[in-house]
Amino acid sequence: MRFLTPAQRKRLLWAYRLCPASPWYRAARARLCAARPLVSILVPTFNRADMIGPAVESLLAQSWRHIEVLVIDDGSTDETPAVVEGLARRDERVRPLRLPANVGTYAALNHGLAAAQGQFFTTHGSDDRAHRRRVEVHLLPFFAAPAPVATATDYIRAPSDRAWADRRRCLCLMIDRARMLEAVGGYDPVRRGGDFELYERLKVAFGPRAVTHIPRVLYYALAHAGSLTSDSDIAAGHLSAERQAYIEHFRAWHAAELAAGRLPHRPLRE
Repeated sequence: MRFLTPAQRKRLLWAYRLCPASPWYRAARARLCAARPLVSILVPTFNRADMIGPAVESLLAQSWRHIEVLVIDDGSTDETPAVVEGLARRDERVRPLRLPANVGTYAALNHGLAAAQGQFFTTHGSDDRAHRRRVEVHLLPFFAAPAPVATATDYIRAPSDRAWADRRRCLCLMIDRARMLEAVGGYDPVRRGGDFELYERLKVAFGPRAVTHIPRVLYYALAHAGSLTSDSDIAAGHLSAERQAYIEHFRAWHAAELAAGRLPHRPLRE
């Protein structure tokens, strides 16, 4: 063990914890099954008629069955709404939510949060895929001590032809919905970067250990023209001046709110 890097030790620890024979897994799984929490999965989408079906199917195939999949159509002009309605007719866990005009990913997620019924929620890209145990593994740390406010795993980002892939920490967190909304509210309704801002806001409100990171790949993001994953300001592995300016702006806002004696909070509707 002493020859392993901290990252390697962390992966080894979680490999043991997630082994069905481990005491940690057995205890957390037993508490999870006894509580049987509903999980809301928010899927914002815009003109993804050719991709939304497989994305939602990967969620409906989850090992944790007690879910609702809220598909928030952000003013699509193609056949996306019809595809989603078809999915809802096939499985009652799919809940279509259609917005009259395009408001952007994070404003659409706020609409989904307002309609969600789950104790926990996560998000999912309408052109991405989920490992079948994604929801279950995300939930387990909430039923072990000390319970976090959110959990994160890793994702693989790859072109649709699967020619290459790289591994990163995924910002599609699983979050305790009530605790988040009470303390910090919803997403900043910006066009890009709202997931990272919420991630940092949670740590500001609940401390550096608010988010438990599980180093397991459970999310598969397809990078293609038009996807958030392939944004020019992050795809090359660096931040654009626009994205960096946004980070500096929200960190200054976080600091100013704390200096005023309050937590940074975003209402669901602005």
